Amino acid sequence: MIIQGFGFKGLSAALLQVPYGFIIAVAILTCVFLNNYVSRNGKQTRCIFILLWLLPNITGAFMLAYLDSSHKAGRLIGYYLTGPYNAAFVMILSMSTANTAGHTKKVVTNAILFLGYCTGNIAGRT
Repeated sequence: MIIQGFGFKGLSAALLQVPYGFIIAVAILTCVFLNNYVSRNGKQTRCIFILLWLLPNITGAFMLAYLDSSHKAGRLIGYYLTGPYNAAFVMILSMSTANTAGHTKKVVTNAILFLGYCTGNIAGRT
């Protein structure tokens, strides 16, 4: 629906979603691998990688908000730049689990996090 809002129709809109999924997969794998590689020396780097992977998302959000609707390619690139957010979200999930002691508290923490996430998505759609 987002790509159709840029003016692309039918099969081309569906095909333009493929690079977005690829960007998400590469971003998650790269972020997790680099964090694992850097943290082998005992450094806690999750917050740094979260911030680094949110920078393209901020850029893409500004492109989507401020580019004129006649710039289809620029808005599409801005949309693609929002993909690395998913890697930051994965790191946030792992950080919340790592910073909570005890199995029951971890389960409750994850439940509250997902309830907030789902509530935000529901509120954002209305």
